[in-house]
Amino acid sequence: MIELVLGTANWGAAYGAPGREALVDDATAVELAELFLTTGHDLVDTAPAYGAAQSMVGRVLAGRARVVSKLSAVPDDPHVGVQVVAESCRRLRVDRLEALLLHDAAAALASPRAARALFAALRDSGVAARAGVSVYSPAEALAAVDELGADALQVPCNLLDQRFVSSGCLRELADRGVVVHLRSVFLNGVLLAEPESLAGRLAPLVEPVRRVRAVAQSHGVTPLQLSLAFARRLAGVDAVVCGAYAADQLRPLLAAWAQEPPLRGDSLGDLDASAETATDPRTWR
Repeated sequence: MIELVLGTANWGAAYGAPGREALVDDATAVELAELFLTTGHDLVDTAPAYGAAQSMVGRVLAGRARVVSKLSAVPDDPHVGVQVVAESCRRLRVDRLEALLLHDAAAALASPRAARALFAALRDSGVAARAGVSVYSPAEALAAVDELGADALQVPCNLLDQRFVSSGCLRELADRGVVVHLRSVFLNGVLLAEPESLAGRLAPLVEPVRRVRAVAQSHGVTPLQLSLAFARRLAGVDAVVCGAYAADQLRPLLAAWAQEPPLRGDSLGDLDASAETATDPRTWR
């Protein structure tokens, strides 16, 4: 069954689309964690690159959640990598990670021997059940499996960026036994914003977001519900990563997740706008 994952990128540093960055403080993190756990979810995504997020996850969740975390660089010595991940586990108050992902796909693919050695050491040591990469493209995803031996991936996919669907990549990864977590399901909040509020580097997304809202309205659902329904229908997806900066933002997300996904027979492929470079958050910097 597909899982909902609580993202914590904004638990230690301001995070989000330009003009929509948010930072979660300790009190809010406690509220978010309790909401998440009491509705039956227990998988969390974090990383040392997210400022103090790992420490906050450890303090707030105190070992009550399973955790996916990341490494920013590929160490030359795999044993050093194991030690770094073991320290993360101590900080997170867990015995092991559900998966360790390398944050920089390009760097990992540039050092395939080191990445393979790290993945083997992580699995052998028991500090991570799976090892893989956070990627940006289908090509990176397949290369991570073929060249690095990744058995877990985090990939971006949403109504406006459907490359992993249209390319057949998700199905191929599933056939090869790779665990896939979807991120950017709301495009860092852009899909939930008022179209007219999108400006600057987000301006090219005004019309695509208007189309999403029109389709959602035609089916009697919100953009949030439509975005989640799209993600949950995808074959080959094991989990969906969603963040929140306030309890009032997390509650409707949890409520939407608890419902039967609508639009089972509908194709949403016409909403794909991946040819527009603004669908890649890296272009917002």
